[in-house]
Amino acid sequence: LDPVPMNPPPAATLPTGADYRGRWTEFASSATGAGISGGIGLSIEPSIAVGAGAQFIAWADNRNGNYEIYVVRHDAAGWRELAGSAHGGGISATAGNSRRPSITLDAAGNPLMAWTVFSGTSSDIRVARLDPAANGGAGAWVALGGALSTGAADNAVIVSVTSGSNSGPVVAWLDHSTGTTNIYARRFNGTAWIEVSAGSASMRTYSVGTPMK
Repeated sequence: LDPVPMNPPPAATLPTGADYRGRWTEFASSATGAGISGGIGLSIEPSIAVGAGAQFIAWADNRNGNYEIYVVRHDAAGWRELAGSAHGGGISATAGNSRRPSITLDAAGNPLMAWTVFSGTSSDIRVARLDPAANGGAGAWVALGGALSTGAADNAVIVSVTSGSNSGPVVAWLDHSTGTTNIYARRFNGTAWIEVSAGSASMRTYSVGTPMK
């Protein structure tokens, strides 16, 4: 999931400035001018996660010709990208559109990302995490397993469970593969995406609009 260089891609254009105090305030010009995304493309679908002393923002924009997923971190030093996450093809670097990012943090405070990849009439969920130790300490975005679905998935939400028998990243999404929209969920066990419980990623899952009994 290393970003693909393109001719080369323009560098990240992140805001700079002071962090002001108040009920509603901005982080280093995050709500001024072109904001966090920099005004390079049409930016949509923001997602946020907050850790100890840091804020993480993910979004989709089309600066690369199609929609890709971008991620930045804000802390006391200001805004910065993470292993090429805010320029070029971002963390997704796909041929088709990548949309609807969902971000959370793992137990170590590193971001985990889930998003939808569109290819023609097919759509799948991809998941990646930031490994800050990769590439000699420069960091890299590492895919967690393969796609979670069979070409009919969208609107994923990722959470990180830090204790108990189901610890690890858990993703829930909308799946249309049966002709009815169902809610599916899987957990990453360190090797593969498995069902959270029997039927959590099959037709036994509850349908949208169907009351749970």
